[in-house]
Amino acid sequence: MVILCGRVCVCGADGSCQLDKAYDPEATEDDMVERYEEMNRMREHVMTEIDKNRDRLISLEEFLESTRQDEFKKDEAWEVMKQIGNCT
Repeated sequence: MVILCGRVCVCGADGSCQLDKAYDPEATEDDMVERYEEMNRMREHVMTEIDKNRDRLISLEEFLESTRQDEFKKDEAWEVMKQIGNCT
């Protein structure tokens, strides 16, 4: 399961932002527009998984329910499009 951090991205178990690992604003080869698109893809994934009543808000009850799921306890790293090669 993924958790949103204050920077609206997905964090790993160690609290590090997965997008910061993949996209460095100082590196000329890293596309910040692509980073933004990836951030939106992550957000949509989290909303799909947690927002059960589809009101585009995650209530405390929805969040707490998501933490009770077995999948929440798994620490699977988020694979950014850049790393899995699906970007054009």
